[in-house]
Amino acid sequence: MKIKSNRLNFLSKIKWSKINTDRVTTIIMLVLISWMSIWFLRFSKNFPNGDGYEYVMTAEAVYNHGTPDIKKSDAKGYVKYLERMNEEVYLKWIYINLIKYIDYIEREEITFEKERINGTTGFILANNGKMYAQHFWFYPALTIPARALLELFDADIAKSFLMTHLCLLYIVVWLILTNKKLNYPKRVVLATLMCFSPAIWYIQWPHPDFLAGIFTFLAIIYFFTERKVLAILILSIISFHFPPLAFVALFMIFNVLYEQWGSWNIKLFLKLFTASIWVFVPVIFNLMVFEVPSIISHMGYLSWDFVTFHRFWGFFFDLNQGAILGIPLFIILFIPFMVYDLIKKQHLIIYYLSSSIIIMALFFMQMTNWNHGCEVVNRYAVWVSMMLMALFIIRIFEIKRKTLLSSTVVLLVSTQIFAISSQANFKKIRWTAQIMTPISKYVLTHYPEVYNPDPKIFFERTKYETNSRTDSVLVFADTDSVITKFMVDTSAYEQLIQRGMEAVAVKDFMQEARLYHNRWFYVNKSDFEKLGYEQSSDTMIQHINRKKKE
Repeated sequence: MKIKSNRLNFLSKIKWSKINTDRVTTIIMLVLISWMSIWFLRFSKNFPNGDGYEYVMTAEAVYNHGTPDIKKSDAKGYVKYLERMNEEVYLKWIYINLIKYIDYIEREEITFEKERINGTTGFILANNGKMYAQHFWFYPALTIPARALLELFDADIAKSFLMTHLCLLYIVVWLILTNKKLNYPKRVVLATLMCFSPAIWYIQWPHPDFLAGIFTFLAIIYFFTERKVLAILILSIISFHFPPLAFVALFMIFNVLYEQWGSWNIKLFLKLFTASIWVFVPVIFNLMVFEVPSIISHMGYLSWDFVTFHRFWGFFFDLNQGAILGIPLFIILFIPFMVYDLIKKQHLIIYYLSSSIIIMALFFMQMTNWNHGCEVVNRYAVWVSMMLMALFIIRIFEIKRKTLLSSTVVLLVSTQIFAISSQANFKKIRWTAQIMTPISKYVLTHYPEVYNPDPKIFFERTKYETNSRTDSVLVFADTDSVITKFMVDTSAYEQLIQRGMEAVAVKDFMQEARLYHNRWFYVNKSDFEKLGYEQSSDTMIQHINRKKKE
């Protein structure tokens, strides 16, 4: 037992004061830069996942003429360059449609209407007669240096986002490793967790999720190392693309004001104002260009009807895209630590900042497309997970018993390395939002009543099931084509009767069934007997599948 204890205490027994930490940092950075740059730039696939095509076009616009409005020459030039380099132009049809749409605008066949947003596949017509991406231009503008360098060497310009992400990762890791407010072992742990976090799954996406993840992590570290105003500034800028993060910045502002109660002055308020005012930049831009404060909201992508505890729970624990897939042990341990600390009334600042997640969730849960394209975890879960990771590891650093501290850190880091590496696949283009995860398949096969996902998740991830799915009755079947679960639109309950279920039993079942989004209910394998359902007698299966083939 003593030997084991000594092994676990290795971090605390190293005489870091006698080691040149600057040299260690240099070695770490050289290894990280050389390995990740060579591997990712050579082997990873670069597909415009999610809304990536918007960011690609905005980057081209800023690179070509210094403004975010997209011209025909931007789309034509991008396609022409990649074709000349014999690189595949993914989603080429979107760029072709964009070119055609701009032609309509130039012929004045389409004009700006405030009440009715006009546009095509992610691109919006503004009041100045120009086309813009519906997402803000700050993030793609960051890729311009990489874009210019790649073109200089006649390289694949589609990798400009990946190259930018790698550079940002190196910068953030270096900032962590050189943060003198923390001892060196803690810096190494934080940098390691950064490199094995859900954000890494998005490193090759031309999407701001990676950016938001690593800088949210950095902001939390800065907050706890006496750089609170800088943390607020970082979050305010990241909120350009993820507005809910402004609430974390607001919580930090309240904390600063609370701590300096009685010593408020103009200088303090000026600092806080300068750090936080940036959250309004996208709103001002949208008002000037589109005459609405939020394009996403104005186009009907958000609804309070979807804000439910079921969706909130699923955000963390869903078996297909929940945060627990990316930070399993952090979430499992966070809850008992929180209960213990709240009882003891200690480390309350950790849970004060954590509570901002509830406020943020009220807004990002409004998204109608809850199963939007993702890489393992929900895209919003990337920066929420990074926030929880940073907060919890800082809490763990406060453990006084060195053996417990060392063992907990080793366990957290090792499980993170396994969780991230075992679910990653950077060498191929994946469509993880369209398939069930292995664990969800297992549960739906053997214990279907345990897992009732958000209807949007079930709808999209059973899309390629061939076992008699319709638009109103969705089906999950195991590998032997045995149906274990139905998801049914209440307006189409008669389809269950057509499948052989007893009419009275179905109507009675609906009276007690839980409705999701006031529309859908689940029927599990354990319900089949009382509903009188036998798959062998379901004549609809062959009929529906035959119609699909026709």
